[in-house]
Formats: sequence, structure tokens, C-alpha cells
Amino acid sequence: MRRRLAFSLIVVLLTLIMILSMANITINPLPENHQPFNAGSTGAFTSAENLGNSSELKYTTPELNTSAVSIASESNWTSMEGSLLSKLNSLKIPAIAKLPPNFSEKPDRKGTIYLPSYTSAPAPMGVASYGIINQSGKLTPYSYSTRSFDGQISINTASQLYMDGDSFNSFSIQLNAILNNVTIRGNTGYQFWTQNVVDYSTSTHQLTFIDNIWNFSSPTAVMGSNDIVSGNGTVEPGVLYYDIGPTLNISEPFTLNLYLSSSNYGGENTVFFNYSISHKNSQGLNVLQKGSYDRVQFNSTSGSSSGSMVIPEYTVTGTNLSNNGFIPMDAEMILGGEGGGSNAQFSKMNATMSLKYEKSDGTYSNVRSAYDVGSETGETSTDISEYFMGSTAHLHSGPTFVEPLWNITGSKQGYAILNGTISPSNAFLMIGIGNKINNETAQCSPIQENGRFYLYLNPGTYSVEVLMSYHKPVFFNGMILREGKQYSLGNINLEYSVSYGIYTPFYASDNSQIKNISVSGEGTDSNPYVVSGIPLSQGSKAGVPDRMNNVFSEVNDYLYPVFYGVFIQNTTAYTVVQNFSGNNQAPSFQISYDTISLNNLLSSFGVTSSNFLQFVFYDSSNLIIRNNVISGWFSSLTYTNYTEYNIPPIAGLMLWNVTHSLVENNEIESAGSGMLIYNNAEMKSDIYVWNNSFSNYNLIPAGALFGAAPIGLIVASSNNTIYNNEFTSTIPIVSLEGKYGNLYTDGEVKYHNRFNITRESVTSSVTFMEQVLSGSIIDSGYTGGNYYYNYFGNGNTMYNGTGVGFVFNGQGLLNGSINYAYDSAPLTRYYYRTTVSATGLPVSQQGQITGYVDINNDILSVGVSGTSIYLPNGSYTATGIALESRQILLEPLFYLGSVRDSSGAFIVSGPMVNLTLKYSLLYSITVQESGLPQGTLWGFSIPAAGEGFISTGSNISFYIVPGIYEFLPQDAYGYEASNIPVVQVTHPEQNITIDYVYSNQLISTYSVTFAESGLSGGSKWSVNLDGTVESSTSSTITFNNLSGGNYTYSITTPSGYSGIKSGSVSLTHSNVYMEISFQKSSAIPVMLILYIAISLITGFIVGSAVFYMRSKK
Repeated sequence: MRRRLAFSLIVVLLTLIMILSMANITINPLPENHQPFNAGSTGAFTSAENLGNSSELKYTTPELNTSAVSIASESNWTSMEGSLLSKLNSLKIPAIAKLPPNFSEKPDRKGTIYLPSYTSAPAPMGVASYGIINQSGKLTPYSYSTRSFDGQISINTASQLYMDGDSFNSFSIQLNAILNNVTIRGNTGYQFWTQNVVDYSTSTHQLTFIDNIWNFSSPTAVMGSNDIVSGNGTVEPGVLYYDIGPTLNISEPFTLNLYLSSSNYGGENTVFFNYSISHKNSQGLNVLQKGSYDRVQFNSTSGSSSGSMVIPEYTVTGTNLSNNGFIPMDAEMILGGEGGGSNAQFSKMNATMSLKYEKSDGTYSNVRSAYDVGSETGETSTDISEYFMGSTAHLHSGPTFVEPLWNITGSKQGYAILNGTISPSNAFLMIGIGNKINNETAQCSPIQENGRFYLYLNPGTYSVEVLMSYHKPVFFNGMILREGKQYSLGNINLEYSVSYGIYTPFYASDNSQIKNISVSGEGTDSNPYVVSGIPLSQGSKAGVPDRMNNVFSEVNDYLYPVFYGVFIQNTTAYTVVQNFSGNNQAPSFQISYDTISLNNLLSSFGVTSSNFLQFVFYDSSNLIIRNNVISGWFSSLTYTNYTEYNIPPIAGLMLWNVTHSLVENNEIESAGSGMLIYNNAEMKSDIYVWNNSFSNYNLIPAGALFGAAPIGLIVASSNNTIYNNEFTSTIPIVSLEGKYGNLYTDGEVKYHNRFNITRESVTSSVTFMEQVLSGSIIDSGYTGGNYYYNYFGNGNTMYNGTGVGFVFNGQGLLNGSINYAYDSAPLTRYYYRTTVSATGLPVSQQGQITGYVDINNDILSVGVSGTSIYLPNGSYTATGIALESRQILLEPLFYLGSVRDSSGAFIVSGPMVNLTLKYSLLYSITVQESGLPQGTLWGFSIPAAGEGFISTGSNISFYIVPGIYEFLPQDAYGYEASNIPVVQVTHPEQNITIDYVYSNQLISTYSVTFAESGLSGGSKWSVNLDGTVESSTSSTITFNNLSGGNYTYSITTPSGYSGIKSGSVSLTHSNVYMEISFQKSSAIPVMLILYIAISLITGFIVGSAVFYMRSKK
């Protein structure tokens, strides 16, 4: 009776658990932090008075406080996309080795035929075979299989630059195909996507081989840890296999052949990643290099005899998707971004490309038909035009259109030439297919620095527009270009008129182009060029349009943007870029993604339908960037690189390899990454960052880095002076050095910067680039360093980013996010002094233990004597930081004066009461069960503590305040507890055992649940269990009220699916949960995989409201 009364503390919740158990919803074991500690260790801590060695204490790092951040929306990936991308992002592997499939572009079905998924650029451009051919003017599907593909590209010249990729001048060359009928552990019918890839840099001329293998066997298939038994690379379970092969120094021109070849080797299905390269060496001699950089053996036999194992083949068909359900069965040789779903932009390209398959006689033949776009990969490219002659594609710089090549209905062999000269040469040349330009589908074409263009286009009808801010646009409509003909648009001179406002980005690639976009100046230090968002003749923004043409809102399928708002490169002329902002001081260069084709993609990434284009400055000097409002978000994939600290290599304002420049008076509103300065550590950047405000943008996308914690400024270069700025962004500054400090190479680096000048009167001044820098951004009486929202000193103690450094891997709690120099003279507003102290902290062998408090992401050490802090008027959130070892937990409570404040939130408006952390000492204990089958749900309550636990593991470990406690067990399904422990907790690591014994009186009936995956929505399936038939269009079928014993079952498989149809199940001491994975039937054999998982789920009716106690980390 006593036990039943005690269990009234936990009745509601455990009743719910019982209901879930009867419904056979699997209750997973508690996480690892509920597992037991080493019961045999004696431990250094013996009492509160004698704590021994305190070096084992770990500081429980709090989460960054992002209460001031508004999240746009949560990301909404499908389960497959979400799982794979989340895991892919978490992998510490080079970005070039992350080559994800195309999740976003959905299949384009026309009748029984699957067309290319991409319908417009950015897209993976090249040559692709889809099993579609022209027969009598009609698209007709066909299928073929082969054991090898040969993709060839001959590059005469190439130049690529994309600033939002991991390596700006690199792009990928990919041969991709789907290998069918792979045998895994004796089961045939698996399907794997194989990629033979080269990463090529047009600046260093280094060529690196990479391969990827992904499991495409079903919509939920992933790479298993034992799917591959041999290879030069690495299996990342749940994601992919990858290998990074050799790196060669190869300059253009060269011819590269990539091969994907399947065979049986060593008794296992095997893929060979082969290559050959023909080029001239440094002595001008022709050289042929060839080899195989990876041989991947699948786990086909699991060590048993291979017998007559089928050799898997690559299959191309126009009527089926791959078994993952969303990618056409094509083979493709394409150009794309370097990795991670990025984009490549080509300013120069002259190449040919072909794709061949191996015939049964061992010779290679050109694919029968082709498109100029792939559908499998996520990397894309732009600024490439293609035409074909015979079975060869010719690639040149130009507009990128998705079009048919040879033997596809509507294709036209050959090319027409369109040329002309544009002035100013900074203008944007947009070309569309049809009689009138459509900015939703029009594509940009590169123009030479002298304004000339010479384009190779497929014969057809085109329209052209030439655009430039503050200039009248020029249009050419309905131009019919015939094969073999050359057409000229002559000299196109754009008329300057401020009334046209800002409707295009501002680009310049040399000093002459800077002059073209300037409203005044001569490019000297005394009379610099002025590139202005407010023309000097206007004096104000009134009447000047500032809406961007929507042709500049292009993004690829991973939301990598195609355009920047300002992009200045390779300039030395003294230049001022100023006064760019939107209406009502909103950020500049706003664009809209609100199109039907992008809605699902925006929802998937959890981002808004509008954005702001970046300001990017590259390989330039003598810049003054001032009086601009800058923002912009990036998708979660663009943030991710492979460096240890994962510092984003992008920002709304980027200065990359920029020297001797001034950034002043800007409003930088970070939507994830506000501003980035990067340069070689040995280079003296000599950049002054002065009088700018760094804040959070008012809506942060779900993809922002570090859980919606925007970074204000990233400094990854030396000899910069950063002072008199106001930082209210959640993470003010990141400047890490040492091992892994280089965000570009992940190597060791040392940066030397100044985050303050000598403290001086506010009336003093500094002159830099003939600009007088004087005053205080917060109207203080002195100038020196910067103002930080999370600095609570009086200006005489340094600021090192304390409280934000812990968000980076490997950063110590108190290391801070500024690793060198620090800010020695931070600016302060009028403040009120108060004291924060700690009580209840014991003494160890090393002396008095110190506590810690996090106030607005500033972590302060606090002790018994107290620490003085200086708080301006405003809102604050304080969090005490617990200290724990495997033996004890020191847990703080926060007090405002003598009043406990559980929220930690408080407002300063005048003189402030003292703050106190009151620490309590808790000991670790472990409760273990004895006598239960593995996986059985059990638990207990502790009435004196008002808490309790449940678990399906054998042990539960937690911390508890010293005292005497009664542990009241709950009955498990079919078992009852034989003891009620009463324990006095006096020291750490005590062990308590609850014994269970089997009882027939506690068992009534059982249930069996069949749970399917792989069926399309609404598919009807059924199960016959010992003559009782249940059908469903949902994912589960459950049989309830079953007596113990043996049962047989049979499964009725829906049309279009096949597999195992029957089996048996035994009901003894538990309910049964059976997972069934269906796969689609196709010309390639598939299988039904049946997994039976016995879930030992209890059926008791006890308890209500379990209070989960503190678990060890």
C-alpha cells in the first residue's frame, strides 16, 4: 500500500508511457549521459570539506543567449535531405570531398519520360545521357547498361572566380553515373551513385582527384559502415564514401579522361576510378599520365564464397528514376562548383567535351543522344554557352541555357556568332531565348574588360538587354541567329541618366572600370574615384529608384547566389564606395526570391524570400568604404567549411586580399556573418575599421551559423586597426589564431592586429588615407577601443571576446574569440557599479574553487569576495555556470539581492542591487536494475527529492543533494520489484540496485506492430497474422490482445513492389515491433528487406509526472 501511495507522484506521465507501449511505439534508451560511471573508482572527492583534486572539474558551458534574435522560420527538409545534409555539414572533411546529390530540383516528367531535372541555370553543365532520343520528331525513351563510362574534356583556356566558394578559383569536373544491381552481404539489387571528380584551380593549375559514392538503393538508404570492405578512402557511415586522390600540376591546354568502371575483383563487386591526362610539361613535351587512384570493393560476400556473382552495371533509362525516387537515371560529364553544392562562374572558357560508354566488345562508343545538363549532382555552373558538332559539345564563355544536344527533338547542330562592343564595359549583358527578354530565365554573359563580346550560340531566336545602374537600358528583341552566320550588335553606348537609379550591381575588374562606375574623381589619394549610392548631383536619395532587376536574384539549388551587390577586384586606384542603402535606411541591394520555383527551396532552408547582395572587394587596395547599410543571409551550406573552428569564409562585407583601406561609418547588420577581413598572415593588410556599427539583422534565417548567433566581424589577417566601433551583434568579433586558426587552409597562423589605440581625449584625431578620424561612436569622453554590448568593465580592463569563444570547437571557456592583443581600452557608456559574488563553493586541495556567471554572453569568474561589474541601463540575462566532475556537481542558483530569480533576466535602470550565485553541492549516484531482459522499460521515483527516472538501459546515473532517500521502483511489464532501497547519500559514486522478479500475474496480452517504409503515400498493404488480416494505407499495422505463443504472418505486397512475403514471430515476455523496408520493382532486381526488432516495452499502469533529475554529461 505504501508503494502505491508513493507512486501517485508519477501517475500521469507513466500512464501515458503505458499507452504508448500498448501501441508499440518504441521507447529508446536514454542518451549516453545516463549511463553509469565507473563504480570501482574511489574518486578524489570525499566530502564538501575535503574535495581533494579539483582539476577534474569541468565547466558546463551555457548556450549562447540569442533571445534578442528573431528567427525567420525553421528549416523544413524532408527526412532524407535533412538527415544527410545535417550529417554532411558535421563532417570534418575538406569541402572538395563533399559532393552532394541534387536534392532540390524535382524530376520533370513528360508522359512516360523523365527529362532533365534542371530547367535553367545555374546548373551542372556539360554532356549527359538520359535514355531519351528523337524518333520521327518525337521524344522516345530507351535504356542501356554498360560496365564503364568515359568522360572526356579538352580545355584550351579557362578562368573561374566565385567568391562564395571554398576556393575562389577552383571548379569541379565530374563524371557521375548510377551503378545498379550491386550485391551487398549476399543480397542483390542495391544501387550506388558513383562520382569520379577532378578539382581544378585556374590560378594554381593544380588538379586533384576526388571520388564519392552514395547509396541510392531506396528513398531512405544511406551508406552503411560495412557496405564497403576496401578502398583508398573513408566510409562516413550514414552519409558517403569519399577519397581524395593525388594532386598534379597541370596547365592548360590539357585533355582529361575520367573513367567509371565496374567489375568483380577479389570476389567482390568493385568500382575502379581511372583517369588519363594528356598535356605539355614544363619543357614543352607532350606527356600522357594515366592510372587508377581508387579501387572500391563492396561487401558483396561478407567473407563467403562469391560463386557466380553478377557484375553490376551502369544503367541509363528514360523511363525510371533512381531508387531514391527523385533523380533521373542518367550518366553525366559536367562542370560545377568546387564542392558542397557550390557554383562556378567562368569569365573564360574554351573547351570540348564528350561522353562514351563501353560496349560488349570492350570498345567505347559515343552516347546515342545527349543534353547539355546533368541532373544528379548539386554543384552548378554559369557563364558557359554550349553547342554541338556530331557527338562533341563545344563550351565557350557566354550565357548558360539548358538545351538538347545531338539526337534530341528540337536540337540544332552548329553555332551562330553574336558579337559587339559595350560602353561602359561594366554593363551587364543579358540574353534570353525568344522574341522578348524574360528576366526569370535570361542569363548573363561575360564581357571582356574592353567591353567586347564574342558569343557562340545555338542557332535560334534570342533577345538581348544591356543593363547598368544610372544608365538607360538597351534592348534587342527577336533576333534570329542562323547556323554558320555571324551577327554584330555594333557599338552599344549606354546613356548616363541618374533618373534610372540603382537597378543593377556595381562591378569593376580594373582601374578603368572603376572610373566607369564613378560619379566623380580621378583615382588619386587627394581626389579619389567616388562610387556612390547617392549621386552627388542629387544630394539626397529622393526620386532615385533603388529596386534591383530580378534577373540578379539567381541562386542555385543550394542557395549559392550568382551575383554580388558590389564586386571590385584587381584595382589600385583610390576609390570611395559610399552611401548605399535601401529605403528608410534598410540594407542596400535588396532582391526577391519570391518565385514559385524557389518557394519549396526557401522553406527547406528556413530562409526568407528576400535578401541583400554582398559587398565583395578582392585583390585590391586604397579603398574607402563608408556610409553604407550592409546585410545579407547565406544558406547553411555556404557557411560550412572543413576547418576546425568552422569560421565562415563569407560575409555581407568581404575584404579578401585587400590592403591599405578604410572601412568607416557603415551599418553592418549581420544575418549570420557581417564582415570578413582575410589576407595572408605575412601580408600587412593595413586596414582601418572605424566608427561602424555591427548589429543583428532583425530576422535571422534558420541556416545561420552557431544556432542563430550572428557574428559581427571576422578578422583573419594582420596589421589592421579596429577601434571606435559599436558591437551589439551576438558574437561581436572573431579573430582566432594558432593551430587551426587559418579559416582558409586550416593551418597554424599568427595574426597581429590592434583593437584599440592609446586612450585619448575625444577631441584628438587620427589621420589615415587623408581622412580625419575623430570623435566617439557612443559619445563618450574618450576614444580608444570599441564598445561591446557584453563588456562590463569600467574601461580599464581588457576585452577579449570572453563568453563567445566557447562556441568554436577546441576553444577554452575563457580563451575568448580574440586570441591576440585584445582590446585594452574598451569604450563604456554611463554605468552603475554592482557586485556579483558566489557562495557555497567548497575548498579543494588547490584552494577555493571559483564559480562563473554568463551575463549577456560575457563569462565572468566570481568568488566569495565578489567581482565588480559596471552595467549601463538596459536588459540583461544572467546564467550561472555549473561545475561538474564524474563525482560531484556544483549547481548555482541566481539571486538579485536576496530574491531568487529563476529566469536570470533583469533590467538596469539606475543603481543596481548586488548579484549572487548560490552553489549547491550534489553527489553522483548510480541506480541499476537486476533481473530484467535487455531493453525493458523500468524506473523509480524519489519522493523526498520530488523527482524520478525512467529508462530502457540497465543503469541510471545522476546527481543528488546529500541526504536520506527512499527509491520507489515501478513495476516493469511482467516483472515486479522485490526491494525498496532506502539510502543515505553521504559521498559520491554510491551504487544502488533494484531487483526484479518475473510474475505471471502482471502479464495479460501482447501486441505485434508491423511498420513499413519505402511505400509511396497512400499505398495499400496488408498483413495476415495467423488468419487475421489487417490492411492499411498508413505506415503501421498493429495486432492487439494476443496471447503468448508462436504466430505466422504473410505480407501482401502492393503492385510495383516485391520481396519477402512471410515469416513467424514468437510472443513470450514482450510486445514485438517489426520494421519492413519496401523497395520499388524495376528492370533492375530489387529486394524487400525485413528487420525484426523486439521492443521490450512494459505494460504497467503506475506513475504520473516523472521529474527528470540532473544527468551527468
